[in-house]
Amino acid sequence: MKKITIPLNLTDDEANGLAQLVKRLGRRSLGKDDLNLVTPEEADQADAAVIALRDALRDAGYAPR
Repeated sequence: MKKITIPLNLTDDEANGLAQLVKRLGRRSLGKDDLNLVTPEEADQADAAVIALRDALRDAGYAPR
């Protein structure tokens, strides 16, 4: 699958807030009942994207405890 890069400009506060959000988003949060994702494949793709975002924030120094 082709990977893409998404440039994102955030303030320090926005990055901290986003890091807090993705810390709390887990596979369970991506279930059909919570976000109305249609298929298990869609949930898997969303989960992988959240993990990539969490990793990018961590690498940029935004890793909440």
